[in-house]
Formats: sequence, C-alpha cells, structure tokens
Amino acid sequence: MTPAVLISAGLDLEAEQRAVQVLSKDIWDHSRDRQKTALQLRKNALHRKINAWLGYLTLYIPGVSLARSRMATTSPDPELKPQDVTLWLPSQVPSEIPVNERLRRVEWKLRHAQAYESLSRLRQHLQARAYLYKFKDRFIRGQGANTRARNTIDAVTAKINAAASEYRAAYSALLALSPGLHEVEWKNELLPLRDQDIRDLSEGKAKESEGRRTISWIWKSIPVELQAEDDGVEKGYLRERVRVEWCQSRARSLRFSEEVDLLTEEMARVLRFFEWMTKNWLQKADTMLSKDFPKPLAEAYTAYAKRQAAMYTSLGARFKGLWADLPAHVSQMRSIAERELTTVIDGLFKAQKTRGRPPKNSDKQAKKKKMTHEDHDSSSRT
Repeated sequence: MTPAVLISAGLDLEAEQRAVQVLSKDIWDHSRDRQKTALQLRKNALHRKINAWLGYLTLYIPGVSLARSRMATTSPDPELKPQDVTLWLPSQVPSEIPVNERLRRVEWKLRHAQAYESLSRLRQHLQARAYLYKFKDRFIRGQGANTRARNTIDAVTAKINAAASEYRAAYSALLALSPGLHEVEWKNELLPLRDQDIRDLSEGKAKESEGRRTISWIWKSIPVELQAEDDGVEKGYLRERVRVEWCQSRARSLRFSEEVDLLTEEMARVLRFFEWMTKNWLQKADTMLSKDFPKPLAEAYTAYAKRQAAMYTSLGARFKGLWADLPAHVSQMRSIAERELTTVIDGLFKAQKTRGRPPKNSDKQAKKKKMTHEDHDSSSRT
C-alpha cells in the first residue's frame, strides 16, 4: 500500500466515523430494532476496517503502536466506540513520535483538496436550501405538503452540517501540518468556519439590514472567474449568482453614494438658510427705526430682530463647526471605494486573460510536433 493510498483510506475512514456519529445521535430508546441493527452492523464493519488500516499504518509509523498501547492503559473507557477511535493520521500523531515528511506532505495535499471540495459542496447545498425555502414559501400550502417540504429541507441541512464538519476536520489537520511543512499561504483563502459563516449568498448576519448585509467568506475563498466556462451547470449557476450579487451590491453602493450627495447638498443649504435668515433679520432691524412706530416699540422690535439674527448666526457657526470634517471624510471614503473597485475590476480582467491564455510551451510543443510529422513524411517518401 503506497503512502497516498494509505492516507486516502484514512480520510475515508474518518468520513465514515462522522457519518456513524450522526446516525448514533438519531438512535434513541424507542427506535426500531432494524435501525439499531443496521447501526450496529455498520459499527462492526467500521471497527474491522479501522483495525486493518491501523495494521498498515504501523508499517509506516512504528511509534503508533506504542502510543496506542499507552492510550489503552490510560483510557477510562475499555470499550471505545469505533466512531471515537483515533486514526493516528500524521496530523494526529504527537510531536515526539517521528513521522516521515513524505507522509505529512501527502496528507497536507489531500487535506488541502478536501477543504476546497467540502467548501464547494457546502456552497451547493446552501444554494439548494435557499431555493427550497423560496419554493416552499411561494407554492407549498397545507399541512401534509409543508411536512414533506420540511423533511426535504432537513435532509439538505444534514448535508450542510456534514460538509461543514468535513471542512473543520480538514482545517484542523492543515493547522497541525503546516508548521512542519512551512506552508503559510493557504491561510489567506481558508479561514476558520464559524456557525455564522454558514449562510447563503443572499443572507446576512443576524440583525443586518439589506443595505449593510455582508457576504460570508466561503463565497470569496475561490475566485469563481478562474473556473472554466464548461465546468458544469452547478458552477455556472454559482458564477451567475455571484455576478448578480455583485451587481446588486454595486447598485446599493451607487444609491448610497447618491444619498450622500443629497445629504451633503442639504447640509450646505441649511448653512445658506441660516445666513439668509441672519441677513433677513438684520434688514428688519434696520427698517424698524425708519417706520412710524413709537420709539419704545421700535426699539423693542429692533432688539427682537437682532436677537433672532444672533440666534441664526450662532446656529450656523455651530453646525458649520460640527460638519467641518465631513467633506474630507466623504472624499477619503470615496477614494477608498474607487480604489477597491479598481482592484476588483483589474482582478477580473487578469482572470479573464489568464483563462483565455494558451498553456505554457504550447508553441514549442506545436513546432516540435510539426517537425516530427515532417521528418516522418520525408522518411516515408525516402
């Protein structure tokens, strides 16, 4: 058994353990006998597979047998369930046990691919559940139909939980393997998966409005534009959904930018209104003395007009001081938004060029193939 086959079989056993754990949670005291029997048979088969696989593993990592014996003596549970048995993959072996770097490298590559594959399945199941929710709300009526729809949604939710568990296992293994292999770049795309990150493309966090809704990082981990055009209907649908979501976000951004323009103009008009009211009351104060009013009454009108002018002057000065930094802040935020948009558009163009670029050394291979055919033709004519 080669190292790649050995580690691949270990990952399959790990997936089988997670499946048995899920089935064990569904079994309770009043479950049917055939359900309990089927689960027990599956556990027995898993136990035999694990024992056979550990026999091959000890050939590559002899220290595992000593670690297993120590764990057996210190374990409080003499009858360990097969779904809880430690498989002693290179990522699970303690640092004091020597492991061949080739085995670690093989597991790291398989775990890296497993993480991306589980994220892909997670996204597909999230899209399916979002569609089922919309279909149920729009078309399903009646208790029986709603019960069947609920069961279908629960089945898809179970697949989502399975994909999330698989990704978390792969991420933990990558964290354990990367220091020894000096791998650090993968952390820029693969992040810890929290419960709040498992949501559809059109869903935001709790208490987030439509205008402030953020997209989960699972939809940003793999650039969709780098995928081939003929990579299947599901990935094409995902690509279209990402494009639609980007257009909607862009439209919201432009609408908010328009609101900022309107609010800035409204604030400027408020300041101009205060200036106009100040001049208006000062003009009234000047004209009061020229009118045919008794002197005490004219002085009272003039004092009132000057007090109103002073009030509007104070209001204008106060609001002008409060809004003094606003134009600079708005221009700074707009420059940041334009720079980010430029970065995104440049990335899209680069991805498009990369996708349409012919493979390296294709010209050399074509020339070599042409020369080979010419030599063959000349030899045949000779």
